[in-house]
Amino acid sequence: MSHHDKSSCSCGSRPAEADEAAGCGCEGGSDAGNCSSSSCDCGKAPREEHEHFPEAAPGEEAGEFPAGSTNPCKLCTPLGACLAFKGVAGCVPLLHGSQGCATYIRRYCISHYREPIDVASSNFSEDTAVFGGRKNLHIAIDNVTLQYRPALIGIATTCLSETMGENVPMMLSEYRSEQRELPMDGERPLLVNVSTPSFKGTHAEGFHAAVR
Repeated sequence: MSHHDKSSCSCGSRPAEADEAAGCGCEGGSDAGNCSSSSCDCGKAPREEHEHFPEAAPGEEAGEFPAGSTNPCKLCTPLGACLAFKGVAGCVPLLHGSQGCATYIRRYCISHYREPIDVASSNFSEDTAVFGGRKNLHIAIDNVTLQYRPALIGIATTCLSETMGENVPMMLSEYRSEQRELPMDGERPLLVNVSTPSFKGTHAEGFHAAVR
């Protein structure tokens, strides 16, 4: 116990009367991070400064949730596109963006399906974000073609490539016209691209965009 009833004691503990006078109820209470009084000098934020989101009563609709409670998977449009591409036999999804996007989606799919899932990436870096990702996309398609020999490569954009204004259809047209050290044309995969920025729509829109 850190408090007692003797204000004249020299043990160094704060008298209980001092807490009562200050109106502090934070010590030992359930609200360990907040104080019940704005006049308390405990250093914790007063409880009334925090916005509360009460639970909805039975039969009532829930109010707006704080941003910290938002489901991040619901906002990832490329996730829906990858799910659609994985449903096509012989298809490998390829995200045109940073490696973190592919890692996150791959980890999510592995947790859901309980089996290994491959999601390729054009692997943007700092210079790519400045000078464009044309070279990265072409190299990524080469690597996926040589390592997986897929029948189809589904290319989905990400927030970064969409914000940069990457013209993926033009890049794919240039890729098809180039002479590359790849299998014969009959063995090359089909290339399909879809625009899936996460700041527009959800995974549902990404899925439908890939299917269309």
